[in-house]
Amino acid sequence: MLARIHEAAPGPDAITVLTNQEPFFCQLDQALHKSGINVANLHVELDPGQVEMTCQPKFGMQTLDDAFIVREAVNAVLIPALI
Repeated sequence: MLARIHEAAPGPDAITVLTNQEPFFCQLDQALHKSGINVANLHVELDPGQVEMTCQPKFGMQTLDDAFIVREAVNAVLIPALI
């Protein structure tokens, strides 16, 4: 039996999402750049509210360190914006 395709209601288009959230993404990019992490791509996913960000690859343990830094940077930029 074929898996059923997720039938989510269509969300706003990618340009609208990125435009509305531009200050957040700019702050996040600056914070990551200061931490030595370079964002390679940023694009909106099909489900509403989902954005994917990819960073330039690193090797060894630096990959794990970068994953932690990205998570902390998102929290540091996002939490003050919500308050």
